[in-house]
Amino acid sequence: MIKRKSNRANLPAVVTSCALLSVVFGCGQPPSVVETELPETQVRLMSLKNAYTAFTDQRGRPPRNEKELQRQLADDSSPEVLTSPRDGQPFKVCYGATLFGDLAWASPDSIPALAFEQQGADGTKWVLTIPGAILEVPDDEFAKVVFPPN
Repeated sequence: MIKRKSNRANLPAVVTSCALLSVVFGCGQPPSVVETELPETQVRLMSLKNAYTAFTDQRGRPPRNEKELQRQLADDSSPEVLTSPRDGQPFKVCYGATLFGDLAWASPDSIPALAFEQQGADGTKWVLTIPGAILEVPDDEFAKVVFPPN
């Protein structure tokens, strides 16, 4: 009696080949691009972060006060970057902190802040974290926001 080889043994190879071909040749549709406008507060905090980082990179230390950061902003963008468009107040900035520094002083469930809105709006405040993320934090969770020791 002649035993016939089962096609099931080749099934993993066939599936792998099909998956590889679909990756190589694509599915016939180009990837879509989605454009969205960011909230102005978030845009300003990104500009603040970029100026803070540029100052630190150029001078080997973070800015010590608003005046030093404003000098950097004069080169890169408008000084209005330091004001929240939602509450009209200047962002609170923790000067002297290293943006991507050691976070041993912050607990794992905290939000280490470099800058934040004083009042915010709609029950939230935008926060620029020490790792560089920008978060919209509800007022009832703002107690988790911690500040650098200096």
